[in-house]
Amino acid sequence: MKIKELLAKVWRRGLKFFANKQYLRYMPAPPVEVLASEWPEYFNNGCNKKKVLYIAAKYDYGDRSRGISYEEYNFLYTLKNMEDIELIRLDVYSLCHRYGKDTTNKVIKEVALLNGVDKILVLLYHDIFKHEMFLELSKSKTFETILWLFDDDKRYKSTKGLVRCFNKVVTTIPFRHEQRLKKGINSQLAQFAANHFLYKDYSIERDVDVVFIGQNFGHRQEYIEYLKENDINVLVYGRGWPNSRRLTQVEMIELLNRAKVALNFSSSDGNPNLRFLKGRVFEIPATGALLLTEECEDLDKYFDIDKEVITFHDKETLLNKIKNIISDPRLVKSISETGQLKVIENYTFERYIREVL
Repeated sequence: MKIKELLAKVWRRGLKFFANKQYLRYMPAPPVEVLASEWPEYFNNGCNKKKVLYIAAKYDYGDRSRGISYEEYNFLYTLKNMEDIELIRLDVYSLCHRYGKDTTNKVIKEVALLNGVDKILVLLYHDIFKHEMFLELSKSKTFETILWLFDDDKRYKSTKGLVRCFNKVVTTIPFRHEQRLKKGINSQLAQFAANHFLYKDYSIERDVDVVFIGQNFGHRQEYIEYLKENDINVLVYGRGWPNSRRLTQVEMIELLNRAKVALNFSSSDGNPNLRFLKGRVFEIPATGALLLTEECEDLDKYFDIDKEVITFHDKETLLNKIKNIISDPRLVKSISETGQLKVIENYTFERYIREVL
């Protein structure tokens, strides 16, 4: 990130922080019971349904200007389509931004008890939660409290206190799961997946050879430039690229539907040397595109390599595999169809959510 962009980002955050502090100072929160009445959203109301209080970030990284969050599109949209679930959504991060941590936690407790929920499902973005309150709720046996963790590779230490305040903790990282089990914590392993209600084949003409959607960092630019230098027509969208505009969810799914091959890189911005499974590994095959992904740990536990997905380990291998793939339409069709079937039958958020709940 350039110095000017970094300074602008810090300035915007400072203004937001100051504005929020002034709002809290001069515009005190309404009574908790008013907020508990006005803030929750209800879906699939009805009798004899499991009642779930869903607590997660509505906006990407809690910032409305960045668009809608990953959790919103994948967890909320899945839960809304599960007809046996009565869903109560509470956008706690927006609530906290406006009224503060203390008021937010009081509203959570108020909404949970007044609605008689069976489960409290928290998808952690940032720890704004009062640990003692959640520990009290978890011990009450009135309902089950569930904490679903992301970025557990980096945030394990910072969540050590919080995980002990919930009845169940969910992670996508196997060794974190094992660590918690050894400590006597009720841990459950659930991998990333696809929301098959959104990510599916819409029968659009596949008129783009290769697509990559993601941020520009690490060795990604070197790989993409190498492909273009060797006459591969690859369409790229994401932060840090010339096409830096954030695609809407519909635009992204439509682009994957147009792609014959979709690329995935396995490192993260915070862990450039770590190769791990991501949601895109499951989302791409769900749309009917062929997944060509950088090698990563445990991928072979979920897919049959070279039959359901294809992997690469360096830019030369990537180039050669793309050339072989796009020159053989039957190969593209075979691998994309078997990969899609594997995801739809085994790796959807609906399946994992049902196992957790």
